Amino acid sequence: MSTKTTLHNASSRAFAATSSEVNRLEAGFNIDLKLFVIVMDNKGGVGKSKMAEICYYALANPAGGTRKVYVGETDNANKTMNMTVGAEFIDLDAVEWQGHLEDIGHRMAEGEFDHAVLDLGARSEGVVKKFLPEFADLLKPLGVRLVIVRPITLSTFVQNNASRFCSKTKTDEMGVVMVRNLSQGREEKYFADWMKSDTRTAMIARGAIEIDMEDAGPRWSDEAIGFRLSFSDIAFSRFDKIKDDELRGLAIQIFTGPVQRFLTRWLKRQAEVFATALFKAAERP
Repeated sequence: MSTKTTLHNASSRAFAATSSEVNRLEAGFNIDLKLFVIVMDNKGGVGKSKMAEICYYALANPAGGTRKVYVGETDNANKTMNMTVGAEFIDLDAVEWQGHLEDIGHRMAEGEFDHAVLDLGARSEGVVKKFLPEFADLLKPLGVRLVIVRPITLSTFVQNNASRFCSKTKTDEMGVVMVRNLSQGREEKYFADWMKSDTRTAMIARGAIEIDMEDAGPRWSDEAIGFRLSFSDIAFSRFDKIKDDELRGLAIQIFTGPVQRFLTRWLKRQAEVFATALFKAAERP
């Protein structure tokens, strides 16, 4: 077993300590399933890292208590998941990267982790996609189910890329969740063409589950990134991550009580929706 522990223990304690602030999810699905979640699209700026953060939060806080969640990412230049937890970098240029992913599955089977979330950087999809059918088969005897999360924006390229994934790569051993990204001015009315498209119909026919990621407002997303904080950091006042005293004081002034309460409710709503979709996708062929 690898000696490298990627679960951020301080973060886990924070989640456990603040569990009274967050209502546990209503379990309408088998929360004992072990999920390996990969958030992927070949384009940047579509919300992958925010969705990966929500996946982590949802899986770490199911009904009945906290869970241990492995977190990895493949973008060494933009380590956004490190803002949420101590993520492990997976080098896709290394010849052994497939073995690295399989090793995570074995660590899950041995009980080191209950779930895993991998945030793929832009342009990583082409490398990983070919391996996914085989990877899903490797995970199955370990008691782990592979679930792929695909962002859906107003971009025809992004939509078609997600559809091609379902038609050419998805197998019965692999769940798919497509997430309409309603942030950054993408109002629901602008998705009218998508909602009646053959592309969407084909994805649903292949077993994909569709959900929405609500808009949290452009300012709070930008402010969080500027201070290298996750929404859960802000919601639960984990400002001690900011080592500079002046910057920490500024963050506390900006992220007031009303902002923290808003983000707590936002995060809880997204977690409920994402958790339900992830587990249902895992149970669906």
